[in-house]
Amino acid sequence: MSPTKKGIFGGAAGAAAVETEGQPVADAAGVRTVLPSGCSVEGKLICAGPTRIDGDVTGELVADDVLLVDANSTIVANLDVRELVVRGAVRGDVNANARVALEETAVVEGDIAAPSISISEGAQVAGKIEIRREATTFAPAKRSPAATPSPASRPEAIEADGEIGEDVG
Repeated sequence: MSPTKKGIFGGAAGAAAVETEGQPVADAAGVRTVLPSGCSVEGKLICAGPTRIDGDVTGELVADDVLLVDANSTIVANLDVRELVVRGAVRGDVNANARVALEETAVVEGDIAAPSISISEGAQVAGKIEIRREATTFAPAKRSPAATPSPASRPEAIEADGEIGEDVG
C-alpha cells in the first residue's frame, strides 16, 4: 500500500503542492490560516511566514512569505507579497518579489508584476502582466526622465486578453 500524499496546505491525496523553485514551501504544519472561511476583515492585513487566507479581505494585504488565497476567498485589495498562489478571487494590483502562480480556479482583476508568473489553464486574468527580470522591493523603482526609454525602444506589454499593445507607462 502506498503512503497517502498530502498537499502543501493540507489537501487530500492528489492535491497539488505549492512549491517554490521546485521545492515545497513548507509543510502543512508550517502554514498559518490567518482568516478562516466565513470570516472577513477590512483594513490593512500584514502576514509573516507562509499564510493561507480562506476568508475575505478588503483593503491592503502585505506578506513577507508565500501567501495562498484559497478557492473560497475574495480579496479586494492591493497585494505586496514575496510569493502569491491564487485559487480564489483577487481584485486589485499584485506586486510580488519572487513569483505569482494562478491556479485553474483563480480569478484576478488587476495588474500583476513579478519576476515569475505561471497561469494554469482555466485561470482568468483581466489586467496587465509585467514580468521583471530581477526581484525588486515592494515599492516600484522610480525612473529619472533620462532613464526613461523612448517609445520606440520600450518593450511591448502583453494584455490579459492575449493582444499585444504598446506599453504606455
